[in-house]
Amino acid sequence: MARTDQVRVSIVSGRQQLREHDPPNDDLSSIGADELEWPLVTKVKYIEAIAGAKFTIRCEVKPGFQFGNANCLDFDIWVDGQRIMGTMCPKSLVKSSRYGWTENYSGEDFWTGTSWARRPFRWSNLVTTDSSYSAEETEKYHNIGTIQVEVWRCWEEEIVPKERRKVYDTVESVPEKIVKGAALDMCTK
Repeated sequence: MARTDQVRVSIVSGRQQLREHDPPNDDLSSIGADELEWPLVTKVKYIEAIAGAKFTIRCEVKPGFQFGNANCLDFDIWVDGQRIMGTMCPKSLVKSSRYGWTENYSGEDFWTGTSWARRPFRWSNLVTTDSSYSAEETEKYHNIGTIQVEVWRCWEEEIVPKERRKVYDTVESVPEKIVKGAALDMCTK
């Protein structure tokens, strides 16, 4: 996938890094990035999906990366338009290794009620048709097949291992004074 000189994101399937393709000249996927208020580097690459195969998102930071005032990099991962809890790369791990830092992210972590589990990333056996489509369908399916990784410099007081993260149970009711009268939308899966 996209890469800069010191930060690289790639997609691996069957232990092979998938070949990347540059977007066509009429591709609109990076439109709007130049309208943001701060300088960003946006890279767009295409890969060919392998129906039914599992895949991994590999995030790498090479030695010599300039963290600036940050003490870590936050990799926010989105698959099919859904945010997946990403990973953090502490500056100390990059600085202490002559090889840099690599994290292979192979699925979505979720809480089973007693422990963490991982649902692997897998390309679906998508069936496409030539039929007409509505605006509702466009909105519903426009992110299918997208993998987006945002990399942010950040400062973390303490990077908490996944095993120690607090998972809050679903709340059925909340006293109004706590939320100061604000309406809350809640969703459980």
